[in-house]
Amino acid sequence: MKTITKNNTVIEAIIREINICDSAVKRYERILSKFEEKYHLTSQQFSDRFNNGTLGDDQDFFEWDAIYDYYHDWSNRKQTLQEFLL
Repeated sequence: MKTITKNNTVIEAIIREINICDSAVKRYERILSKFEEKYHLTSQQFSDRFNNGTLGDDQDFFEWDAIYDYYHDWSNRKQTLQEFLL
């Protein structure tokens, strides 16, 4: 019985963490969408151009780049946790 309770507790903790990740991903998606609308680029297009040095050094670009990294970090964390539950 204790093993089942421990397993359920771990699963519940993972599910809570997935929900936290999901909230973060959605928050970063909203921010990325604003940049995409403003500059008429997808975040992937922006990232490719920014990392190739073809966009310049505008402060918005550094923020966009950081947000895109955070988005990927949270998305990857969420995916890893979801795979753990399979």
